[in-house]
Amino acid sequence: MQKVSIEQLKMLLPEKNEAISESDTDVADGLSFKKLCNEYGEIKKIYKGDVELTYDVFKGVLEEYAPPITLVGQGSSRAVFACKGGKCIKVAVNDAGTA
Repeated sequence: MQKVSIEQLKMLLPEKNEAISESDTDVADGLSFKKLCNEYGEIKKIYKGDVELTYDVFKGVLEEYAPPITLVGQGSSRAVFACKGGKCIKVAVNDAGTA
């Protein structure tokens, strides 16, 4: 289990008067989950499926959107990033993480 600080959680809350819109499916402002998955796929192709290299590069992409995308924690095989709207992304950091 990974504990998350209240400050990290507060960063993910939508504004009180923010209307529900298509952007609510975004994991960061102007970044859809689909676009992020496509980016991951392209990086994976470049590094020919090397999970560790793919993760290192993809982590850099995610860090460009911080906040709201924030590394919450990393275990032995996966890392978890908190995103806008209370969503999260799990990313494999090695071959065991893809199993």
